[in-house]
Amino acid sequence: MLRVALMLLLMLLASVANAANQLKFVADIALEKPLHAALANDGTVFVTTKDGGVVAFSPEGKELFRFQDKSANGERLLKKPSGIAVYGDRVYACDKSEDRVVVFSVKGEYLDSFGEGGSGAKQFKNPEGIFVYQGVIYVADYSNDRIQVFGENGVYIQSIGTVGEGEPRLKSPTDVAVDNHGNIYAVDGDSRIIKIYRQDGGYAGKFQAGTKPFSMAIVDDGLFVSDTDKYNVTKYSFKGEKLTAFGTIGDGRVQFRDIYGIAADASGKVYVVDRERKNVQIIATGSIAPNDFPLASAPPTSVRWVKEIRQESKKVAWDKVNGLLYAVDPEKKELAVIKEGSVQKTIKLKDINPVAVAVGPA
Repeated sequence: MLRVALMLLLMLLASVANAANQLKFVADIALEKPLHAALANDGTVFVTTKDGGVVAFSPEGKELFRFQDKSANGERLLKKPSGIAVYGDRVYACDKSEDRVVVFSVKGEYLDSFGEGGSGAKQFKNPEGIFVYQGVIYVADYSNDRIQVFGENGVYIQSIGTVGEGEPRLKSPTDVAVDNHGNIYAVDGDSRIIKIYRQDGGYAGKFQAGTKPFSMAIVDDGLFVSDTDKYNVTKYSFKGEKLTAFGTIGDGRVQFRDIYGIAADASGKVYVVDRERKNVQIIATGSIAPNDFPLASAPPTSVRWVKEIRQESKKVAWDKVNGLLYAVDPEKKELAVIKEGSVQKTIKLKDINPVAVAVGPA
């Protein structure tokens, strides 16, 4: 028994040593008032700043350009930016002052915005973190205690963390991320744990991540989480197992004073924003080879508003082959047949009490 225990201890020490040997300081990007960071597929680094800006850097840390900061009428596009995310050719930034999400091109040009102050659907109170997975936008709506989910053009889909009692409910979420299987991770600012939700919004579990987790960065083999109390960043497996950690308080390399946002790329490089030191440190941590599991699709992967059809109904069914939508109204005992947004005909349903409708094979 002693021999087995000794072997296990040696294996554990070797594993920790290997993890430590993988850590390497890469670069230091100096920037006034940095907040959150996000990465494009080509390695470009985008950082929000407290003065309302977004700055783009090369993978080596060279400043490339600054985003458009004012509209055509001279108003600031971002007044109090927070979280930032990149997907395809678009950059999404939260604005806690205006309670909205502002959309830019990856070249820094203003494209659109959505949201307003409030507690309803598509309304925010201090939106903090943001993540985009397969075109679906997830926003950590801090003061509304929820994650809101939107289609790529801002169409509201659902809210997460608002159903149930106790643990399933979110309180003051500071960040959100989604893994390759569609699982949703949220930092609960009140309980200081990472909560996990399924694609349908159902609660799936939790794990402890340090003493005060704040921001996250997701990669193929795990999740990086910043700890503002311990001045470090820890990598966890998706089951919550601690894989590696780096950082202490200080002014040297891989030392921090006020960690805020973090980002990570597929190679394991982590970008850590330090507000007090006014920089973004790039640390290489190494990575595990991506697994062979297929990607999951978040339902739906894209939502786009097309047309509003005013029709009283309780249940609907879609006939994909003929392009027809059937809508049943139990109170009037009617079945409406809709095509291209217009009611083609209405069928009276006599001597039956309709409760549902479905389309079967021809």
